[in-house]
Amino acid sequence: MRKPIKRFPEYLVSDFWKVMRNNKFIKPFVNKNSWQLRVTLQSNWTKKNFLISRLVYCTFNDIDIMYNWKDLVCHKDDNLNNNKLSNLFIGTQSDNMIDCKNKWRLVVPILKWELSPTSKLKEQQVKEILKMYKEWYLQYKIAKQYNVSKSTINAIISWRIWNHVSL
Repeated sequence: MRKPIKRFPEYLVSDFWKVMRNNKFIKPFVNKNSWQLRVTLQSNWTKKNFLISRLVYCTFNDIDIMYNWKDLVCHKDDNLNNNKLSNLFIGTQSDNMIDCKNKWRLVVPILKWELSPTSKLKEQQVKEILKMYKEWYLQYKIAKQYNVSKSTINAIISWRIWNHVSL
């Protein structure tokens, strides 16, 4: 199903997100600041880039595409390139952030300390390092014993890393 776009009646958009002009498909592009597909529409003296998701949603819900840019067109399946009408819904930035949180898209696991796959030390070893330093062991000797750099030992004893560990 195709419908003409308000303000740009010579363009047609389908509910499967294809944009046409003069029976030719317009090739979408990706903006460097976003992964979302866009197209450029021009009419008389106007030339403007639009998100395809906004074009599809606004055209099929009879909303002016220039109306209320604070409202976002969100994707139900979180795939920014799936711009089918059945996958789109309107919402605010707040709605989008709540959706992100509910779907765990915002949660990026930060693996700290011994949970990190790159960590050479365990918490018990850090306690031993702190104890050795208190007993006047030299940093380079501690580093050699635990197979880490002297700067790692220095960061531990100056509480820049592993600062949650105490003796």
